[in-house]
Amino acid sequence: MPVLTCREAGGAAGKGQVQRMLHARRDYDRIQDPALHDSSLLSAGSSPIWEDEPVFLVRAKDAAFCDTVMAWMQSHLDAGGDPALHRAVAAHLERAIAWQQKHGTKLADAPHEVLKLF
Repeated sequence: MPVLTCREAGGAAGKGQVQRMLHARRDYDRIQDPALHDSSLLSAGSSPIWEDEPVFLVRAKDAAFCDTVMAWMQSHLDAGGDPALHRAVAAHLERAIAWQQKHGTKLADAPHEVLKLF
């Protein structure tokens, strides 16, 4: 299966879609960015996660968490990303590894009725 870039894989949100962060699972729809409605929550220079913006949430308990974060970190470095952000993500990864050692991991799963095929 070929690996597509985000630009190749999709396009803009279509008409009639719900105006909120878009998750691949219905049970994650409760996770939204309150900064869309309260800009005081934003730090200087940051923006909210926009309405209709697809997001991908990976939990530390997911066995693929570390590989996923490390792939993001490499892509970030390759693109010339901010070294301070890279160090912050690396520290977060270390916290996740410690959490995994204490709590364990499992393969991600979801009841089929919560999955969105858009």
